[in-house]
Parts: sequence; structure tokens; C-alpha cells
Amino acid sequence: MNVTIKRRCMNKNLEYELDYLRRKFKLGQILIFIISLFAFVITGFGDTTSFFVGEDSPIPKEWLFLKNPVNASIISTIIIALPYILVWIYDFRSKNKEDSELSNIVKNHLIPTIEHELTYLKRTIKNKFQINDDIRLSIFVPVRASICSWNLQMVCRTKNISERELLASFRLYEGVLGYMFLKTKKHSMEFVDVSNSSPLPSTYIPLTQENNNLINRNIKGVLIAAAFQEGSVAGLLAIDTDNSSNLQKMQDYELHDIALDWIIARSGSIKLLWRMKNNV
Repeated sequence: MNVTIKRRCMNKNLEYELDYLRRKFKLGQILIFIISLFAFVITGFGDTTSFFVGEDSPIPKEWLFLKNPVNASIISTIIIALPYILVWIYDFRSKNKEDSELSNIVKNHLIPTIEHELTYLKRTIKNKFQINDDIRLSIFVPVRASICSWNLQMVCRTKNISERELLASFRLYEGVLGYMFLKTKKHSMEFVDVSNSSPLPSTYIPLTQENNNLINRNIKGVLIAAAFQEGSVAGLLAIDTDNSSNLQKMQDYELHDIALDWIIARSGSIKLLWRMKNNV
């Protein structure tokens, strides 16, 4: 992998990680919480400490541990901060529960709806452009694999795509999807001919053996359109074929316009798919 691709991939991973953390932990609320907690500790610290070491303290003088000023300060801080920390933990757990419920709703209702619409789009493209029935349509979204590590995974597909392809997890630079993902601009289309008759781009990075085993190895060309959220790709519409006779037709600009209009009209749904897969 050359330096440029590596840097762009790192930037993309960082963008998604920050967006994930912002949505997952509500960073703005955390900042307000820390400031509020600091203010409460300052205003209540003197009174709480005096309970342990003040002249009118009910703590017996023989309890030397509690009468130690350092220990008293630490205990006072814990007493003041603990209720606010517990409330934040409770709110965080409640939010995670709500996010899980939302994910289940999206999974049970939105995915079948989009897959039905993909089937209709496939039929429209096939009839309008006399394309062979071998074309396949799918939706990919970036999914968090680990800290600052994101992969592209299929979440919706037409029925002629096998279920095992849902198991594939592509690095942001990997294969046709990765190649086009790193160079995709807002409201643009990308088509790559991966048949033997056409040389691959110099920046193309082959699939891992695992992913190569999972997907259709006979794909000849892929057309990609992207849905964005706040400047980042929320999801990709992929149209691929394993029939060489479809390649020329898939480069038709009118077909590109139909695909782009479709993904733009469903950008809100694609964002929900992204949230579902990442539980935010």
C-alpha cells in the first residue's frame, strides 16, 4: 500500500471513529457534565471536608484515618462526585438500550423495505437498458471493527446475491469497493471494469483471501454511488455484473443518473442502516 492510500485510509478511519464516539458518548454532554461536576466539587468541597476535619465535626478524634486532611479531601471529592457519575452511567446505559431497540426496528423493517426497492431498481435498469439479468445490487456501510478500524460490510442485497457475501468485511482500501470508496466524491459515480480485458488501476489493492472466498469471483464490473452524512460516506450502492456483455451498458450516463437519484433519495435510510450496524 502506497503512502497516499495509507494516509487517506487513516484519515477516513479517524473521521468515522470521531463521529462514532460523538454519537455514542454524546461528547458535548460529557463536556457539560465534567464542567458541572467540577463546579459542584468546588462549591461543596469546603462543607463536605469540614464534616470530617472541622471544629464541629461529628467524627471522633480517635478516627485518625478520616481526620487526616488528605484522606478527608479524597473522600469528600468522591462523595460529591459519585451521585453525578452514577446518574451519567444510568443515562448512558439507557441510551444504549434505546439504540439497541432502534437497531432491531431498523433490522426488522427497514432492511426488507430497502431490499424490495433494490429489486425494483434492478428490474427498472434491466428493462430500460436491456441489461442481462445477471446484474446484482447491494448496499454497503462502514462498520466499526475495532478502535480506529472500520470496514465496509454489505447490509442489503438483491436475491441473486448469496447470503455468505454478508460475511465479507472489506478494509476501506480493499478491492473495487475500497478503491472507489477512497476516491468517491459527493454526488459522483464510479465505474470500474475488473474483467481480464481491462487493466486494473495502479492504486487497486486485491482482496484478502478470506473475502475473495466469500464473494462472487466472476464479477466483471462494478458501478458505485455513495450516500453521505456530514461529509462522510454513510453507505454505498453497488451494482455489479459477471456478464461481460453488460459492461458497456453499465457505463451509460443515464443509468448512472438513475442510480445516483436512487441513493440520494434514500440517504436518510442509509444513515439509519449505518446507525443500526454501529449501534449508535
